Amino acid sequence: MDDDPRRLRQIPNVCSLLHFSSETEVEQFKRSENIFPLAELNNMDFTIGQKNRIFRDLIVIIVVQMGLSREERNSQSTTRAASNGRICDSLSMSQPVSHHAVVELNKDIYVIGGLHNREHTNAVKKLNMKTGEWTTVGSMYDKRSKLCAVVFNGQIYVMGGANREGALSSAEKYDPKTNQWTFLASMAKSRANAAAVACNGKIYVTGGVNSMMKVMDSVEVLDENSNEGVHRWITLYNTMTVPRQG
Repeated sequence: MDDDPRRLRQIPNVCSLLHFSSETEVEQFKRSENIFPLAELNNMDFTIGQKNRIFRDLIVIIVVQMGLSREERNSQSTTRAASNGRICDSLSMSQPVSHHAVVELNKDIYVIGGLHNREHTNAVKKLNMKTGEWTTVGSMYDKRSKLCAVVFNGQIYVMGGANREGALSSAEKYDPKTNQWTFLASMAKSRANAAAVACNGKIYVTGGVNSMMKVMDSVEVLDENSNEGVHRWITLYNTMTVPRQG
């Protein structure tokens, strides 16, 4: 809407084509003297300020999961990939899963943990993007859903999540060379639906919700590159300004 202020006058005509729960305000706005017929757009020049929007080498992975659907027996888990404007064929997983984590490592896609048939799982599936084939790789030690995951130093790190007992503080890492998981030091606090990122040689886990369903504002950091021997999670003194999860 910032290309030309004259477009603002056309908003009510556009809105009138949409369905709203209450159309009173739209109808009142349409009767404004500032509104002109939609046909007049043909005589207007909107080329000023327009720019072509081109996406280059874009890869989009969309995982549609139906693990908690009412029609669970008929649900499907589908991955679609788009690269350079091309849509690849749908790639169905062997079983539906929800509340999982997804990462990319060595040009493969990993779907980690989650819920299947309302049960927490420690299964890990790998999608080979060249062949389109799914394979099952080494399972995590802990079954968990609503976990967070990052790729760091060529390995996959998973933290937190939840199982039947509640939120988890445990963390693990996966080495694709050995197909093995290894336990890491546990976080100071249990948290599900947290966010994680690898930055400047450290792994940060932020927010989430604990077993009491309290949304958290704390941040923990793991320095795997330190030379101190045992690598422990450190809770940062500065918390987020707003507690958040998801």
